[in-house]
Amino acid sequence: MNLAWAPRGVSTTTDALDAETGRSLYQAPPGLDRSDVTFAAYAEQTYIPARAVVIKGGARVDSDPRFSAVVTPRLAIGYDVWEGGTLKASYAGAFRAPSWDEANNATAKSAAAVRAGMAIRSAFMTSP
Repeated sequence: MNLAWAPRGVSTTTDALDAETGRSLYQAPPGLDRSDVTFAAYAEQTYIPARAVVIKGGARVDSDPRFSAVVTPRLAIGYDVWEGGTLKASYAGAFRAPSWDEANNATAKSAAAVRAGMAIRSAFMTSP
């Protein structure tokens, strides 16, 4: 079993400066200043039902304080078809929490809305 946790932070500031003097033109609004900790755990089990067959199953749990915990599965099967040669098949799920910018930035949300609108217009233009 593997465990991982990672502190992370994001902060922003804005300012408008006088080009000649380099002094601030007005009091800057407060920027973003946020930090939190993410946590992940992964467990894997190996089962060998026959000398030439290996089955592995696993799951990863990701915890982010902004979202509910997410569990992603993994399953892999290996079969030794000849000496030194193995045939493998696997399935795995994946999860990536959006960055602060992707989740909270109005510009990112607007870009997603524009892309969605373009897809809708494209669908109407190609309909018979």
